[in-house]
Amino acid sequence: MTGYSLHIGLNDVDPNAYPPDWDATLFGCHNDAHDMESIANSQGFQSTRLLDAQASSSGVLSSIASLARTCGRGDIALITYSGHGGQVPDSNGDEDDGQDETWVLWDRQVSDDELHAVYRQFPAGSRIVVISDSCHSGTVARSVFQLAMRDAMTTSGEGQEYWSDSIQLSSGRPRAMPVGTTRRDAEDRADLYRMVQSIAGPRRSGAMAAELILLAGCQDDQFSYDGSGNGAFTGALKTVWRNGAFRGNYEAFLGEIRSRLPGDQVPNYLSVSASAEFQEQRPFTVAPAHSGGGGTGGGQAPDSERPTLRRGDSGHHVRYLQQKLVDSGAHVSVDGDFGAGTFSAVKDFQASRGLVSDGVVGPATWAALHSEPVDDPTSPPMNGPTPESPASPTPVEPQPDPAQSRPTLRKGDRGEDVTYLQERLASRGYWLTADGHFGAATESAVRSFQRSLNLTADGVVGAMTWGALG
Repeated sequence: MTGYSLHIGLNDVDPNAYPPDWDATLFGCHNDAHDMESIANSQGFQSTRLLDAQASSSGVLSSIASLARTCGRGDIALITYSGHGGQVPDSNGDEDDGQDETWVLWDRQVSDDELHAVYRQFPAGSRIVVISDSCHSGTVARSVFQLAMRDAMTTSGEGQEYWSDSIQLSSGRPRAMPVGTTRRDAEDRADLYRMVQSIAGPRRSGAMAAELILLAGCQDDQFSYDGSGNGAFTGALKTVWRNGAFRGNYEAFLGEIRSRLPGDQVPNYLSVSASAEFQEQRPFTVAPAHSGGGGTGGGQAPDSERPTLRRGDSGHHVRYLQQKLVDSGAHVSVDGDFGAGTFSAVKDFQASRGLVSDGVVGPATWAALHSEPVDDPTSPPMNGPTPESPASPTPVEPQPDPAQSRPTLRKGDRGEDVTYLQERLASRGYWLTADGHFGAATESAVRSFQRSLNLTADGVVGAMTWGALG
């Protein structure tokens, strides 16, 4: 089991490769690459670093492809990028907003389709962690307004300001290509970008054999910000990492990073084919989650390592619980939200196995979920408490179907339904204040949530989005 890492940092790009009026200079990207390499080395990774001219499109893609050839089952690759983010027109139809997000490398932009095509070369049983401290602007109109505002802030020397959602904003330069520069670059290289996207194929077209976790510096329609020392995201990451003292999982890691950033930069968590066991590991762990010799290869954590779960909890353990309930015959959504449906399914399962039917998932319920079903689940247990009588269930007040009872919401709306929407999004990890005002930050969170479920990412909350929010 070996860890390999690649650290990419661009404080500048080739001025001859992009429109001439763009000053691409950044200050914290080399530091980000050096510091992420130090973290990787401290955890036993074998590291490579690419800075500025070394980080050309061919240099980066070939380096990642080399990692794919080197990694075997049980190995892990850590890939970190610090630099500008951009967009090119989507030519293969896999983006709802018609734009592919990019890394702005020394000589040209590399699209997410190209990167995913290389990630698909990693073998089964290997793991990939990608950390991208860059911008992914998905809403061009907002980008124009916000970039102009940032330029004005930087020129005036003001510190943190406030925008239309009364959210504290970051100071510092956005790591984004200006919209005009993006447009001219896309026009100048239209044939090239169509060609490479055609070769790569859409991201949804190919299954990924490896397990991948992405920690992104912001949402698709937000900016990551530069600094004199580190980028805002990488600086927060270092603070949370605490020289290796952090002991939580990947999602908790990103949650603590998020809590240290202003409301206009909300880091994004994305997993592709990643098992619950991989996602529950401490970040940058080289040994695979189920490396303890023997076993069935199923990757199950011991029952004693599963936390006690109850109504209101959320996260990977809840998703794992829901999948086990589905495997046992329950009809429940695997959405990571321990709501009324999961609570009812747990109680039914507990009653069928002769356990106390309280809806709380402790060691006994975990053990039952991992065991074979009993021959006659309706018969009483030989020992232990009597299950709750089916004839007198605890009354539960019927809940209205959100998709039918909630109105369609969009940017500019206000009121209790907007507050409820913001609370539902916040429960799923989006950093929002439930103030009843559907502003830019709420629209960004809605688009990100829609995109994560392959819904139309239009920022409008209709029946489909309400239904997905549960």
